[in-house]
Amino acid sequence: MMEIDFLSLAEESLATFTEISNATQSQLSRQPAESRDSFATGNTLNGSRAFEKLSTIQSGRREELLKLMTEPAIVRLVVEDDEDIQRVIYIARKGNVSLPSKKEFASYLSPIGKLADYPPGEQVTVTIGHNKKRYYVIEQTNYQPNMDESGWDSTRTIYRHYDKKPYTLDSLRKLLLNEDIENGDELDRILEQANNFNVISEGVSHQIHTAIGLRNQPTLDQFQGEIFRLPLDSQLIILGPPGTGKTTTLVSVLVKNLI
Repeated sequence: MMEIDFLSLAEESLATFTEISNATQSQLSRQPAESRDSFATGNTLNGSRAFEKLSTIQSGRREELLKLMTEPAIVRLVVEDDEDIQRVIYIARKGNVSLPSKKEFASYLSPIGKLADYPPGEQVTVTIGHNKKRYYVIEQTNYQPNMDESGWDSTRTIYRHYDKKPYTLDSLRKLLLNEDIENGDELDRILEQANNFNVISEGVSHQIHTAIGLRNQPTLDQFQGEIFRLPLDSQLIILGPPGTGKTTTLVSVLVKNLI
């Protein structure tokens, strides 16, 4: 387990959450002035129908930004192309912003977001415009971000690598706090190191559900993802035994098109 640098992963992830949140807040603060100018131009030059369309687009963009404030990213990917160039890509559920650090950041609904549907070890062809490019998925980290008075965290973070066992990180912030113990206090150090075994566990731990309801799953698998990315007016028959993800797929399609 120690061959994986979970501390660096946790530190980078939480720093990126903060950067996304700050960049989103900055864009939100500028949006009202930009919207007024755009509305005036649209209403004067293009008539009421174009004005209403522009208003709808800007309202949707604002909703995307507000969502990023509470859920900066859902997946971190490490991929490699045919030229052996590796890229780290953060994926948000919906929407994205430009980051000062120039880290790659994309929406799950974008063509590059398709990579989040595939497990490490898979090769995926992504089409952007008329260009196709093949990527090999090396790592995938699935987040459950949350924010409180102490800052950003991600609970039950699932880490997967193409040639390693999967791990569940109970809390990224707790993992970093445990590392900051003063070496001089031997008893505290021993106790906190023992507590790390509760923070990092081998395998994928599953959340216990206390209520019955339909899940709004952030990402899908590669088969569900192909259906999810089809046009809404596509006609398909989805067959499979209970528990194979039929309802999850349909709910995800509806959420994408209605929210």
